[in-house]
Amino acid sequence: MNEKLQRAKRVVSLCKQLHNLTKWKLSSYVIQEAACKRQQQELLNFLEKDVAFTGRFAVIAMHRLQNIAETVAHIAEEKEAQKAKVLHSGRMAHLSEKILQKLEMRNHFEVERKDLSGIIDVSLISRE
Repeated sequence: MNEKLQRAKRVVSLCKQLHNLTKWKLSSYVIQEAACKRQQQELLNFLEKDVAFTGRFAVIAMHRLQNIAETVAHIAEEKEAQKAKVLHSGRMAHLSEKILQKLEMRNHFEVERKDLSGIIDVSLISRE
């Protein structure tokens, strides 16, 4: 039974680590998205200050804004997918903890049963 408990503890530990990794990756997407939005806003603010930019520079700025918008959209999709992974890994970590608790309880009851059986055997032998 101890081997089962040790394996279950390792599984719980791995599930928690996986959950932490998925949360870190989600936070990475949030940071990337914020950086892209900030970059987009800075470019828009720059273009609003000097309306004298026309022609080739304006075309380049618009392409850059379009590329940033596409990147933000892609990151937003990845972030939503990562949110689902975070929820799933959280559920798996919680489930593995519940299983570990049940195994620990079974192990505790098994030890108590063996102890009680030993006490009964000793009392029966002493009566004879």
